[in-house]
Formats: sequence, C-alpha cells, structure tokens
Amino acid sequence: MKKIWNEFVSVLADKQVTEDIDVILSCEAKNTEGVKAKWEKNDRSFQCVADKHKIRQIGTKYCLEIKNPEKEDEGKYTLTLENKLGSVSCSAMVTV
Repeated sequence: MKKIWNEFVSVLADKQVTEDIDVILSCEAKNTEGVKAKWEKNDRSFQCVADKHKIRQIGTKYCLEIKNPEKEDEGKYTLTLENKLGSVSCSAMVTV
C-alpha cells in the first residue's frame, strides 16, 4: 500500500475584521487519511470557548469560526496536520 504524504490545496488567509462580524478561517488538504488536526493561537494550543469558537472538518476542508470577534481574538492562528509520515502547517493573522 502506498503511503500518502499530505499537503495543502489551499491555505489559511490573513483576515482583518471588525468587532461583531464573524470570521471564518479555512483551508483544504490534499489528503485526510489518518490525519490528526491541531489548531494553535500564537504558538500555543488553542482552546475553544463554547458559543464563541467552532472547529469543523468537512471532507478535506478545515474551518475555524470566531463569533463576534474582539481585540483578544487577534493573533496568529495555525493549523497543523499530522500523519505517520510527518506534518504540514499553515497560518493566518487575524486583526480586529
């Protein structure tokens, strides 16, 4: 069986938003077989807050939604995809 390495088809894009307008960061991977996804904010593990953040995977697309962004939501958001063959990451800056 051929081992499949992963790469991004599309990467996260920087977002400049105003308060109270939801923001969605999204990207798409070439392969999701055996992949573990990990989100970080400012190089630290990202913790979702109920009714504030929503993380979704739909097929090969990964999304992070921030509802009603505020100044404290500013920062660098990174998605890392890992499998047995290694990892790939992409990042975006969110400015409120």
